[in-house]
Amino acid sequence: SDAGRWSYPSLFCVAFAGGEEDLELLRAQAQQGAGIFACDAFAAFGEASADLGHLPAGSAASHGQAVFVTALPKESALSRCAAEHQSTAACRAASLPDVWLAVEKDGRHRDHDWVVQLDPAAAFLPGRLRWRLKTSGGAAAQRRYIETDSGCGSADALQVISMPAFEALLKGTETCQKQLHQQPAGTGEFLRGCLDLLKASPMEEFSGILSDNSGERGLCPISPCWDSSKVAFSSFKSAQDLLACLREAQECSMSRNGEVISCSGRRQ
Repeated sequence: SDAGRWSYPSLFCVAFAGGEEDLELLRAQAQQGAGIFACDAFAAFGEASADLGHLPAGSAASHGQAVFVTALPKESALSRCAAEHQSTAACRAASLPDVWLAVEKDGRHRDHDWVVQLDPAAAFLPGRLRWRLKTSGGAAAQRRYIETDSGCGSADALQVISMPAFEALLKGTETCQKQLHQQPAGTGEFLRGCLDLLKASPMEEFSGILSDNSGERGLCPISPCWDSSKVAFSSFKSAQDLLACLREAQECSMSRNGEVISCSGRRQ
């Protein structure tokens, strides 16, 4: 085991590519060493294996490492979903239990404190999440998860689960599918219901760390990417817009209490 190799809190980040658009978003992030590729370790899965290029020199995970999407088994829900020509979002949701099994087979998640599950269309800032989790005390040793559904963010875009809770999820998914059969197995509602059923408790003090920046959620405000109260911004349609959000976030200077001082030298 590599336990202790990473400082607390260490993140194992997982993304699932439900189609070519997702692959392009992941490829753009990999080549910048951003998003899940800035976590302590990561895994990406999809219907077929795919080359995402190389991480840049100096990236958090590994300098110049070649990164790939790992194919899910042919009998996975993704193959059935694609054959039925369902939407990318529907295919992603249907396939997440298969992704969890693939993570279990991979096994590297056990060396980390938290599992972070991400939509490829989300601009994610692992450093912000680590900073927030450092205040959570011993939560990583308990069955805990972060409640990301504040009503103004797509909860499916970001899930943060402690290692004990994720291990319970791996063992209890089949039970949850039987008891929560009215909810699609890969949705945020199913995941929260399953974790609650497995006696994992939500960390409600983290509510609001996800912003939906699509502009499609009515009265919900779009948060600027320099807003350090958010750790992820979801629903970007293009790699260009997603990377622009990450650049904006990284170019901003923060005070010790998280208040933005300046972005690119300008007062905010």
